[in-house]
Amino acid sequence: MTQKQEHDIRGPLGYADKITDPRFESHPTGIAGYLLFAPAVHPLWSFYIAQIIHLRDVEGMPPAQKHGADMTHEIMVLALQRDFPPKKDDIKTMRWMTPANHVVQLSCDTDARAADILEQVVQQFISGVIWLDPNDVGISREQLKAFVNGLAED
Repeated sequence: MTQKQEHDIRGPLGYADKITDPRFESHPTGIAGYLLFAPAVHPLWSFYIAQIIHLRDVEGMPPAQKHGADMTHEIMVLALQRDFPPKKDDIKTMRWMTPANHVVQLSCDTDARAADILEQVVQQFISGVIWLDPNDVGISREQLKAFVNGLAED
């Protein structure tokens, strides 16, 4: 009898697991990230990374490129190269492609709240409410931005 693997988030389009590699959150700007598996989204790639970072100044790093003076955090979503199977506990297996599918900045009072917002965004992707890898990137990006900003204002 095979044991069914549990995932942090499940939905009609696939699943998402919190990235557990300690190197991820130990990065000077790292807060949280998810490895998403959504094979129905695009015919050529199935894995994506969704992550949130803070935009505070960090010694030894260039200043963040903020889209507004009040921006404190940034969510990025990138497709992963299909020739390298990613593992949630090893960020070196996650080879992302550019340009990013989504980049949204927000103003948020704490890193913990920012991580909660990312989790809700990932739920929207896996549920198919917000398209992860859209044909019309502009519409999906505006939809994501509106969703994130609504959560950040709560």
